[in-house]
Amino acid sequence: GLGQIVSTPVQLDSDLTHKYYVASAGDNYSVILAKQGNVKKVLFRGKSENGQGGLITESNQYDFTIQPAFKAISAGYGHTLFLTEDGHVKASGKNVVGQCGFATQNYDNSLDFIPGLNGIVEVSAGGLHSLFLKNDGTVWSCGNNSDGQLGLGDNNTRFSLVQIPGITDAVAISAGYNHSLILNSDGTVLSFGRNSGNLGIGNQVHTNVPTPMTQECIVTPPTVTMPDQDLCLGNAVNEGPTITGSNAEYLIVVNNSISVTNPKALKKNNNSVFVLNDADVITRYD
Repeated sequence: GLGQIVSTPVQLDSDLTHKYYVASAGDNYSVILAKQGNVKKVLFRGKSENGQGGLITESNQYDFTIQPAFKAISAGYGHTLFLTEDGHVKASGKNVVGQCGFATQNYDNSLDFIPGLNGIVEVSAGGLHSLFLKNDGTVWSCGNNSDGQLGLGDNNTRFSLVQIPGITDAVAISAGYNHSLILNSDGTVLSFGRNSGNLGIGNQVHTNVPTPMTQECIVTPPTVTMPDQDLCLGNAVNEGPTITGSNAEYLIVVNNSISVTNPKALKKNNNSVFVLNDADVITRYD
């Protein structure tokens, strides 16, 4: 909305008559909810070639009044979700895989209500999919599902909303480009979709079923090359120092006296122990 690339935070508008209360960043665009006196408005800044701001236009900024009033917005890759104060949702923008929740495969700039949807308390627009949290703790999803990011146990794209099975106590949601997160009321986090370690489930296997995040993400540490046999953290060590602690923080106790925290690798040679620390320095303990 500034007409140029900037590398430091810059005030979006100098119009002090607007009071901003919600903002969401999408792919090459931003959407802001604002008040001007008693009038609530949507401020759109950026590209709108997909109609993701309610208009298909070459202009990189425009404003419009809204009725009914919106209380939340979520900007995705090329579509936007608008949550009304009474729990309904309007959508606009790219809908080529159903990410707007409409049955037709097209681009939509009409800001229509998603049919049959009510009782919504939170929305999240991802890359090409969307999540919706209802006031009963259930979560619904639609759109692209090539990596299982809809959490429905399969990889089939959905053009209408489907309830995610087994979710009844959710309090927050977040849709990424091709994975999703659900926060339950007990503090647990469920993740699903494409996995390069971002799901936090201890592996890099994609999953289409909501899976609890592990408390510690297991990462295999590097080894250190030294004479004789190498011992690497993460492998079973049956002799030498005692290893205690978690995968996130190891404590090496040498001869019940010397403690080394967070080594990257170790090796026992006769009565000596060699430890590789975070600075890639090898220390010998006798």
